[in-house]
Amino acid sequence: YNLPEVVSLQPVPKDRGVAWHIVETGEAILLPDYGSHPKALSDWAEAGVHAFIGVPVFAGAARLGALGLFSLDPAKAFGKRDLALAASVGRQAGVAIQNARRFEAEHRQTRELTGLYNTALAVGGVLETNTLLNRLHEQVQRLMNPDTFVVALYQPETDELEVALAIEDGQPLPRMKAPLKEGGLTGWVISTGRPLLIGDIQTDPLPAPARQITRPARAWLGVPLIARDQTIGAISAQSFQPRAFDESHRRLLESVGSEIAISLENARLYEATRRQLQELI
Repeated sequence: YNLPEVVSLQPVPKDRGVAWHIVETGEAILLPDYGSHPKALSDWAEAGVHAFIGVPVFAGAARLGALGLFSLDPAKAFGKRDLALAASVGRQAGVAIQNARRFEAEHRQTRELTGLYNTALAVGGVLETNTLLNRLHEQVQRLMNPDTFVVALYQPETDELEVALAIEDGQPLPRMKAPLKEGGLTGWVISTGRPLLIGDIQTDPLPAPARQITRPARAWLGVPLIARDQTIGAISAQSFQPRAFDESHRRLLESVGSEIAISLENARLYEATRRQLQELI
């Protein structure tokens, strides 16, 4: 039998499932008949899961999850020896998972620092807004690979946001303006000066209506651009897949935003000064 073909592998609420019971109690379970447990999942029982062993997966004192072994053969039963073996495997799995997580965290941190360094090199000394925006997109695309990337700049004189750069599936989208109050999630980020991470636009609560340029996004991440204590705009990264971004992506985009905001403000001031000089000439 192939497990994905006979039982559901969807997320299970905490009040259901034998695995949650094992995680919460930290106790191993040996069941001759899986369906007899009060927290047994009905689709597992209906699929013919009979004998079942479940053990907690620990890493030190931290409970990482549960390891389950099951039989679809009514004639097969597990014994105490099988339970002891499963518990040993669970302990080894806990150590392996913990080590893998540490390696992944260190690798991600190195990648983030390298990305920030490359961003600083890419935008340093650039005083042309379009060049800055394109280099910003290149760096974020390398670091996060979003399906859609948007930079919106705030125009305080008209209380509008201007989409200065929008790229979707590698293709540029038209620039546009909108009143800040109609700016959706991006407008909320600019108005509050706070980052916003949404795992799934279709199911998660939203602080403002979600606007779309072409295809609707599922995951959404936006951070304000703050220069000299003033919010000058916002960056958003979007994905057509839910839960594509996490807190580490938020921290990374905030750091990139901090780096680019000063450069954008300097470019804006430089361009304004150049226009004034040209008018005088």
